Amino acid sequence: MKKRRPIPEMGDLFTFPPAAEPAEPTQDTQPPDWSERKEALDVTRSWIVEAPAGSGKTGLLIQRYLKLLALPGVEQPEQVLAITFTLKATGEIRERILAELEHTSHTDDPKDEFARETRALAQAVVQRDHTLGWDLLNHPRRLNIRTIDSICAEIARSLPVLAGGSGLSPVEDAVALYQLAAERTLMQLGASDIALSEALRLLLLHRDGNLIQLRDLICVRLFDLCPLPAHRYGRVVGRPPPLGRLLVAEGILALQRRRPAPGLGG
Repeated sequence: MKKRRPIPEMGDLFTFPPAAEPAEPTQDTQPPDWSERKEALDVTRSWIVEAPAGSGKTGLLIQRYLKLLALPGVEQPEQVLAITFTLKATGEIRERILAELEHTSHTDDPKDEFARETRALAQAVVQRDHTLGWDLLNHPRRLNIRTIDSICAEIARSLPVLAGGSGLSPVEDAVALYQLAAERTLMQLGASDIALSEALRLLLLHRDGNLIQLRDLICVRLFDLCPLPAHRYGRVVGRPPPLGRLLVAEGILALQRRRPAPGLGG
């Protein structure tokens, strides 16, 4: 009589063999996408690199940038352009490139093959830097790393007619432009525009003949009238309201409020 096989318990159905221990990483361990990384260093071709955050996309960009700088046909570092989306990214990439150039003087051995490749590319750039006198470590702005916005703005400024723009550059603070406009307005005292001249004369009387205070008062009014694009580009967009009585009325109200012009003294 044959012996029957024992029926396994329910818990035995979920028993799995122990997982194999992962191999200890060594200095020569290469990432699984090593062949793709090597292929992307072919600077004669264009590549689209898709990878998750923290996988080394910026490191690969730095390697390509260094390799391009070391090409025989590159006489000036400004010939190599890297484009990013944010100012923060441009600063990070520039700092990392400078760090790689500084590390070429170290005697320590890089931790992995990717770092060794970067070190070799940086050493080639340093050698070319010494040959052509770029002095990148003392002049890091020669590394042409810019945002896509600044590149597009430069192209538009170089072709103002085709771009349909005026070629003006954005400004963070337009107070100096308001002051210039106010000073040019004050120069219209006694000019051919009688209504404007009379309005300025009346305002000047309210300020006891103080031209500086009247200039600041006009700056306040300009700051209130100009829409957001004017604050960015330093020009009035659209048709400004007529001066004359409006200027006098608003000027008197501003005098009563005694609100100083932005960035100016009262």
